[in-house]
Amino acid sequence: MTQTLSAELHFGANRERRAAKRRPILFVIHSAKLGGAERMALLEAAHLEARFELLLSLPEGPLRSRFAAHGELVDGAATLPLWGAPPLRWARSLAGTLRDSIAMARLIRRRRVELVLTNSSVCLAPVIAAKLARVPVVVHARDVPKSRLAPLVMALQGKLATTVIVIADGLAPYFRTGRRTRLALIPDGISVNATPRVEESGTFGSPPHLCLVGAIDPRKGQDVAVVALAQLHARGVPATLDLVGRELDVEFAATVHEQVRASGLHDAVRFVGEVEDIQPHLDRADIVIAPSRGEWTPLVLMEALSQEKPVIATDVGGVANVVHHRQSGLLICPEDPKALADAVMELVSNPLVARAMAERGHAHVASHFRVEQTLDGLSREIELLLGSEPVSSAREPGRLRAVI
Repeated sequence: MTQTLSAELHFGANRERRAAKRRPILFVIHSAKLGGAERMALLEAAHLEARFELLLSLPEGPLRSRFAAHGELVDGAATLPLWGAPPLRWARSLAGTLRDSIAMARLIRRRRVELVLTNSSVCLAPVIAAKLARVPVVVHARDVPKSRLAPLVMALQGKLATTVIVIADGLAPYFRTGRRTRLALIPDGISVNATPRVEESGTFGSPPHLCLVGAIDPRKGQDVAVVALAQLHARGVPATLDLVGRELDVEFAATVHEQVRASGLHDAVRFVGEVEDIQPHLDRADIVIAPSRGEWTPLVLMEALSQEKPVIATDVGGVANVVHHRQSGLLICPEDPKALADAVMELVSNPLVARAMAERGHAHVASHFRVEQTLDGLSREIELLLGSEPVSSAREPGRLRAVI
């Protein structure tokens, strides 16, 4: 009896010491560039740091030093090659994935990591490593990789992951979750000011200034924007356009530059490049456009609406969750520069209506897309897996459930 009581007291003391110590997590970030997913991961690292000991796996890039402020940096993991990559590159990527899986599994065991978290679906190695080390793994899916094998890889992740978090319900079908896999919906969010910085005047600039934020890549539709701008000039509306973002696809970027030259728009289009802070460009914009061919995390649209900037976007991916047509902005079909030009004309002709839509957009973003909600939802999912929160029907696997 005395021995049993002593053992129970010893176990209780160990449990209290364990709770007081930050529990180790391996957080795998696919990139350290200045993209939306990477910025969200940085916010998540800062939020999780207070509760957990973070091992941060990420490659070199502009944000790497900022991640270092929130945890211990370890080697990055292999990512999937882009769509259209030659077989040799695929072979190297798969070999790198297997190598990194083994190395990460060893790291997990050596450092007694209790959970693995990824910020993207382009890394398979940490998911495999977590299964090898027998610890729970959370896949935070924000996009569909540009790979012909993406559906297969995402289905595999759905089978292996303990929890899959999607930012939009349209991503859920890509993950063929296993019987024990939890599927949760947690939209990404932003910091929303109660009093957005907007001009008091009810008119646009003369000429109106458009802004498109995103890496220069076919998926973002900069070519569609340039054609639409040429049409606006032909209609007597000499609008200007800022293209803010790095030239991710070099061949596509060259095509866009040639479009600008051939259309005589060199004085109307400004290639800004990658920037640390997009705020000055949003401040300057009269209308923020997003003629994307694919978009799951429209953070730029959230940022624009949080400042009551009128927006025009294509109705793809998760955009309609943020922009409600004629309520908080205008939605158009992809691959349609005429529709984009028509939408710009409509807003320029009705500035008060445009401002009213933007005001409603601000209210919608403030209610549904605050970053505090995103971070709290992620924390709850992790704490459920680690046993810090009581398990309830919220842990029911196999079906999509909104967490916030």
